[in-house]
Amino acid sequence: MTRSVSRFTNGEPAFSILRSGLSISTDRGRLLAVINKMALAQQLFLTSHKRQIPMNQLFTSSMAIMIGVVLAIPPHAFAQSVPPVVSQKIQAAKKQIKTIDMEEYRKVVENPGTALIVDVREPNEFAAGHVPGASNIPRGVLEFQIWKQVGFPANPDLSRNIILQCQSGNRASLAAQSLADLGFTHTSAVVMSLEDWQQAGHPFVK
Repeated sequence: MTRSVSRFTNGEPAFSILRSGLSISTDRGRLLAVINKMALAQQLFLTSHKRQIPMNQLFTSSMAIMIGVVLAIPPHAFAQSVPPVVSQKIQAAKKQIKTIDMEEYRKVVENPGTALIVDVREPNEFAAGHVPGASNIPRGVLEFQIWKQVGFPANPDLSRNIILQCQSGNRASLAAQSLADLGFTHTSAVVMSLEDWQQAGHPFVK
């Protein structure tokens, strides 16, 4: 049985299906889009030459080529989605705050005590899945909404242990610095990949 390379399931381009199953950056997604167009061009070539290739062979070989191209490009090539000044600001923040890794975070999640765990991602990200026990306060409104979590206006506790977590640690680091600027003295940013957290089998709810 043979099928055209541009269609695989429900009318979706083969590379689009594979792309949807990968966790990639915006720039890497653009690269895959280019590769997808290359596949469509290949289809036109095969069609014009009245040549058919078994779909399973064509899809497998195309997938191998695509993955090879993506992995062959150094990760830093995809890190330019923001100006260097942003990366510099994040790195500067990490030097001024306390950061914890996945293992330390796991211990806090399992036994939080009086610690306040704050997920600073956007509400739609939080709704799609989050670490149990975390409160969602998006970074953009953190300075305004953190106060009710620490007893304001009666007796705000600026020394409360606050653990800030996001998708990778970047937003959490900036958030921790912002709270420090407001006078909070015991904040930590979780620097890890939330995807790695899930893959490791740590608590995660949807």
